[in-house]
Amino acid sequence: MQILIACDKFKGCLTAKEVSESLSKGLQQVDSTHCIKTQILADGGDGSLLVLKDTLELDHEECQTVDPLFRPIKTSYLKNEHQAFIELANASGIHRLSHDEKNPMLSSTYGTGLLIQDALSKGCREINLFLGGSCTNDMGIGILEGLGFAFYTNRRALTKVSAKDLKSIDEIVFPELDLDDLHVKILCDVSNPLYGKNGAAYVYGPQKGANPQMVEDLDFGLRQFSRLLEKEYGCQCHFPGAGAAGGIAAGLQVLSPQILGGFDFISELVKLQDQIKKADIIITGEGYLDNQSLSGKVIDGVSKLCHRHNKKLIAVCGDSSLSLKNATDMNIQKTYKVIDLANSIQDSMTHADHYLIQIGEKIAKELKNKNGVS
Repeated sequence: MQILIACDKFKGCLTAKEVSESLSKGLQQVDSTHCIKTQILADGGDGSLLVLKDTLELDHEECQTVDPLFRPIKTSYLKNEHQAFIELANASGIHRLSHDEKNPMLSSTYGTGLLIQDALSKGCREINLFLGGSCTNDMGIGILEGLGFAFYTNRRALTKVSAKDLKSIDEIVFPELDLDDLHVKILCDVSNPLYGKNGAAYVYGPQKGANPQMVEDLDFGLRQFSRLLEKEYGCQCHFPGAGAAGGIAAGLQVLSPQILGGFDFISELVKLQDQIKKADIIITGEGYLDNQSLSGKVIDGVSKLCHRHNKKLIAVCGDSSLSLKNATDMNIQKTYKVIDLANSIQDSMTHADHYLIQIGEKIAKELKNKNGVS
């Protein structure tokens, strides 16, 4: 039997590769006759570069940059001769800050701008920027500053810009950058608008350290800066997805980016559809399944491809609150949860690899006995 394991990471627990390896080990221990192929996946957020590194022939570039509070760090991105693949989270991710340091008014995407600048200096003219895992709400002005854009308020130059400056910027000076020869793709699967109750500040601000007053101030700043971009520079800033990663897709409109679904972009690069066509059964999953999994997440994308090609789909997760109706709508034949085997949430996180091996064994036994999912 041809089995394809196509999982996302279990965030804060296991990488997509570790999830796949554990499931594969369990399957093989029960029935070594299965032909098992693994394809790690991501939805365009943090973890995307691991997928590309595991699948494509790309160069690993290390680069000196700064973290969200402008402290020197070294991180990396992937590239080929003309393209760079950069994760926002590598330089500007929330994992870079301690709990007490989280403050989206002060954190900046400047470090990501330096990564893009480094890629440009090495001949890359197409920038693929994966959003997700950010700690910022600066509408990408930090990125733009890293690329040489200058920001002014009352003719006073601003430096080390962050969300606190959005409400007061009244002029932007563009760098000597050949924008016609620069192609930026922004990859994400978030549909939030830039501002308002469903926007960047209100939905994502609190998890980045914003208190209620700060959320209001952040939202006001997003509104003010978007008005400047729309009035003075002809940008359209309020659209579905503009609120991703603190409004980066909106702020980078000065670069005329192409905005794409992260899962679709990655699945096309790794030829996921072709792999699904060849498989008899597909196993997918992520750390937590809920009704948001229906909107652009890996499991949603995999389920649609399985439905298109009439393939059986098994879901594996840490835990799930996905309704039975939604699971049925997603063509999921059966769902296996790590939490059902563990003694506690902490146990499920600490020993997830062990329990995933057990789940792999259970799936293989049910396939062997022609029960359940077979």
